[in-house]
Amino acid sequence: DQLVHVAEELSKLEPLPHFEAAYTEAAARTAAQLFIIGWAKHGDALLARIDGREEVLKETHPAAVAWIQHARAFGALYEGDPGAYLSLCENAAALFEEAGDLRSVANARVYLGFAYIEVGAFVEAEVALREALSSARRMGLYNVVATAMNNLGIALARLGQLDEAMRVEAEAIHLASAQGDQRIVGASRHYLALIHKLRGELAHAEQEALMATEVLQVAPPLRAHALATLGHVRLAQGRTREARKAAQEAIRLLEKLGGIEEGETTVRLVDAETLHACGEIDAARAAITVAVARLDERARKIKDRRWRRSFLERVPDNAQTLARAEQWLDHELGTFQRQEVQRQAILDEPTEGNDEPTASAARDGRGTTEPAQRKENESTEASSVPPDP
Repeated sequence: DQLVHVAEELSKLEPLPHFEAAYTEAAARTAAQLFIIGWAKHGDALLARIDGREEVLKETHPAAVAWIQHARAFGALYEGDPGAYLSLCENAAALFEEAGDLRSVANARVYLGFAYIEVGAFVEAEVALREALSSARRMGLYNVVATAMNNLGIALARLGQLDEAMRVEAEAIHLASAQGDQRIVGASRHYLALIHKLRGELAHAEQEALMATEVLQVAPPLRAHALATLGHVRLAQGRTREARKAAQEAIRLLEKLGGIEEGETTVRLVDAETLHACGEIDAARAAITVAVARLDERARKIKDRRWRRSFLERVPDNAQTLARAEQWLDHELGTFQRQEVQRQAILDEPTEGNDEPTASAARDGRGTTEPAQRKENESTEASSVPPDP
């Protein structure tokens, strides 16, 4: 609520020319935090307030422009546009470097690493995050160190380096706890749950997922993802009804928020899989149809064919969603082959300046949906967010 109050006060101000850059930076940084906690409507309004100032400031104040790019990146992430998020994160990092703001460069590289994770570019993510980690440690930016380690752990896990991934996440929890950053503590416990699940340690995975859902009361968008992981773990344990309960809570939270920064596909996939496990086959097919449609919509927004293919084929829950659609919808009304052609078209849409060979088709699809309308959880308290350096 305090953050929203700050946003409202900023919206009322008419800065003098001398304070234009400072005002723009303050508004952009506030907008980014609003997107992170799920208050996108307020973030949009604040970004609209500083719209057009990039041209005015780009020659004299590149750091202010970088903060606008940073805020827009989180707006794109909330809208489910991982391609735009990646591009805007790259722009922000380059502009901070141009401005000589090394502290913000380190922070921006953390977000760039997360952007690579979102499109399945795990090697690139590891490189960006290790660079950020090295810089942040050298400058004593321990809040950035904790956030970098949080993201590095899951990148390493996706690369199969599970032992190091566990050590990194454990250190992230230690650092974030010392700083009182419950958001990173909860996010790292969630990633530990995923790592334990990959190791086949389901009891430990459930324990970490439960702790994550409790800690992430402060961050509802991340809590939805953690609840979905809890559902996945319980499904793997054969506890179908309990898995379904967690999945229902996750999908309700997603729908209430209107969008989340990470894990939408997982939430929708677990919703469908738990329905199927409970014998609600028609409902499961309907849910996976929605999940695939939303996945297609997000894939269409990724302009670079390399990342489009990686997003659909290398992000585990994205690939699993398409596999479930193939299994469950293959024989419905003979639509499978037609929709496979449609997805090939999505993957092969030409992109300016990109001469990569066309991607192989991912499997099945049910068209696209209109972009999810942004909603606000007006009763949700403002959560803690990763502090900027």
